[in-house]
Amino acid sequence: MWVIFLLIVLLFIIFFFHYRLRAASKTLSTYLIVTGASGWEQDWINCRNKKPYLGYTKAEGIIFLVLGVLITSIPVLVFIRFELWRNLYSLAVLAVLTTFWAGLIYCVFVWSVCFLNWFDNENKVRKRWEEMLK
Repeated sequence: MWVIFLLIVLLFIIFFFHYRLRAASKTLSTYLIVTGASGWEQDWINCRNKKPYLGYTKAEGIIFLVLGVLITSIPVLVFIRFELWRNLYSLAVLAVLTTFWAGLIYCVFVWSVCFLNWFDNENKVRKRWEEMLK
């Protein structure tokens, strides 16, 4: 069961690096918009604002969520299948609860970052570029 916990931690680390790479990409695209070097970037923002787009962040978020749910459900299914609930004071129960809560926290975090735009700093980056380029 502890291997599952480590998989959740590894998945979180991969998601974190993915998030940081995406933030770097947004910094570059914001620079292109602010300087007017790429009309395509501004057109793309206008296009996404007119109609919701299920690409990039949301599609990647769905993949990370599916992996998180699959990894988190393994110990719960083992817990149910092998009737580990009969001995509620065993280490197996502690392991299942730990992995379940870690997986739940991971999934809530991924959902919040990808679908609720937590930690989205695109506006701050835009303001910073505009101040630097004045």
